[in-house]
Amino acid sequence: MLTHLDSQIAWYDESAIHSMTWHFRLRTLQILTAAVIPVTQVFVSGVAARITAGALAAFVAIVQGIDSLHHYGDHYANWRATAQQLWRERFLFAAPAGPYKGFPAHGSEALATLADRVDAIEAQENRQWHSAVVKDESATLEASRTK
Repeated sequence: MLTHLDSQIAWYDESAIHSMTWHFRLRTLQILTAAVIPVTQVFVSGVAARITAGALAAFVAIVQGIDSLHHYGDHYANWRATAQQLWRERFLFAAPAGPYKGFPAHGSEALATLADRVDAIEAQENRQWHSAVVKDESATLEASRTK
């Protein structure tokens, strides 16, 4: 059980870091590119300036679309929260404290309680993920109907 818990903590932690990194890279790229658009209109005039501004604006939209498509920001927040909850359970179990207080250290009752609580945390994260997927599918279906 502890090996499974440790591997889950590692997965959620690494996945949260990955999602956070991509989310902030894409957001930074959006901000920097959007800030350049007005500058292209000040120093250059004519068709070239309009084409450059249009291309940069399209690039901002594409970067935003990639971030939205992969839900990097949402995944970061959810996976970080799940990793923190799992770490908390791991520390309470090791102490033994909280719901593990009064059980023999690492005894079968404590392990069963840990398994139940870890399962509840993972189930909550799965429900959040499923809810986000269903929400996306509903939005896509609604968008296709309005065309």
